[in-house]
Amino acid sequence: MPEPVIAQRSPYAVNVEAGKTYAWCACGRSAAQPFCDGSHKGTGLAPKLFKAGQSGPVYFCGCKHSKTGATCDGSHQTMPPAPTLTPEEQMKRFEKELKDNDWGHQPC
Repeated sequence: MPEPVIAQRSPYAVNVEAGKTYAWCACGRSAAQPFCDGSHKGTGLAPKLFKAGQSGPVYFCGCKHSKTGATCDGSHQTMPPAPTLTPEEQMKRFEKELKDNDWGHQPC
């Protein structure tokens, strides 16, 4: 199973509407966090649907490692710190991700 990208190491607080279904981004690649924008294509990961039982705030998982699915369970608090990469290492990682993943983007 592919590993998701950590979008952020804290939850996203979102006011939801009762009865509405939300597509939570499980891959961490969406530019519309915490919701899916289709960036998961080709990753082997898929969004998880969340149906709001009541209106009000919901804390959606930002680290993408919650055991409770779309909602935060505090998993981000026990994750190791993010590695510090040099700008060169960041560029190499980015280039590798572009090469390895087809996120539905068209070439410029």
